[in-house]
Amino acid sequence: MALTLHTISEWEEHVLKRSDGRYILVSFSASWCGACKRMHPVFEDLAGRSKAVVFVAVDVVELEPVAGASHVAALPAFQIWKDGEMVEKFEGSNETKLSILADKYDGISRARNM
Repeated sequence: MALTLHTISEWEEHVLKRSDGRYILVSFSASWCGACKRMHPVFEDLAGRSKAVVFVAVDVVELEPVAGASHVAALPAFQIWKDGEMVEKFEGSNETKLSILADKYDGISRARNM
């Protein structure tokens, strides 16, 4: 299950200051966004299956400063972070692309830990 962040302090703790080498897949969404609502179950399913990637969710209305600093230009937006740096992103409602992104970094993480 994805961890939903509600404060800037949580964003800093779980994404920016995380230094354990794990990849973090961040979902940026809003309650008024229909495409975000359609992608949420896919995101949660991937979170439940992933062994190595940390999944976090951010509501762009609740954490507008985080969305702005993360250069979110469209919703839904998905970003991969590692050691406080964004390493890959895409915006839009594409289930296949999200699944490929999650599987890619889950595989990289598991291969690195073998």
